[in-house]
Amino acid sequence: MKRSLMTAGLMLLGSAALFAHDFWLVPNAFLLAPGAELVVDGRTSSSFPSSLSAVTVDRVAEARILSASASTDIEDLSVHETSLRLRHRVSAAGQLVVAVRIHPRNIPESAESFRHYLALEGAPELLERVIDICVQQGIFIAVDPMETNFHSYKRVSLITPNHHEAAFTFGRKIRSEEDLLAVGNGLLAQLDAGAILITRGPEGMSLFQRDHESTHIPTFARHVFDVTGAGDTVVAVYVSAVCAGASLVEAAIVANAAAGHTVGEVGTSTVTVSQLGHELRRNIKNGVLVPTRS
Repeated sequence: MKRSLMTAGLMLLGSAALFAHDFWLVPNAFLLAPGAELVVDGRTSSSFPSSLSAVTVDRVAEARILSASASTDIEDLSVHETSLRLRHRVSAAGQLVVAVRIHPRNIPESAESFRHYLALEGAPELLERVIDICVQQGIFIAVDPMETNFHSYKRVSLITPNHHEAAFTFGRKIRSEEDLLAVGNGLLAQLDAGAILITRGPEGMSLFQRDHESTHIPTFARHVFDVTGAGDTVVAVYVSAVCAGASLVEAAIVANAAAGHTVGEVGTSTVTVSQLGHELRRNIKNGVLVPTRS
């Protein structure tokens, strides 16, 4: 007998809301025979339906079953215990996707409560378990952090804050090289991290490693038009370089070159292998690649 393969998950069909990641769909089965009833629970939190972010029936703008050839509305919606419940009778075999579009809700938050929300967003217990597994297996972990959850990333291989984030988290403004060394080495010890790469805008980057002197790499950028996405470029290229066999210092030099290219473009941009090679060759020729240590 042919059966329907059920794909569970939330597909947002409209603009995403802040709390969209707090709503997940759990089906009663992943494999159903045609004619069987599919029951999907849409869960928000244990305080459902009283929580402010709860997705109740009135907040569902659209609920559908999607297949390769059809899109069918789910009309049986109700509240069951701590979940929104969707019921639908499967009519044919094939892979199906449950898609739900919800009406956004504006939730007023104070700065302090919003900061607390962001700190919890990363699911600290799950994150700690993932880091444990990666450390045990020798898997390289790189993080581009937020100020609010900085200390959730203890024991990672690399963390890449900018100088404002690093100073804020450590509680010391970076006004001099002495400040920079204190913040970099201090965070390295606090987080028990393998390395910290502090991006410093026009001052380049500074890499702090366990049992090593710090390494300072001058900027590659000739012109700065837009820094959007520069931090993402740094961590992505750094990890790629490490996976290709580069040392931590070599990876920082390559990542610095990539960032130097992207900030010279308007808007969010990428860097190709050819462009990255050009930046590296240009700076090798000009002698800019030579890092200093302190």
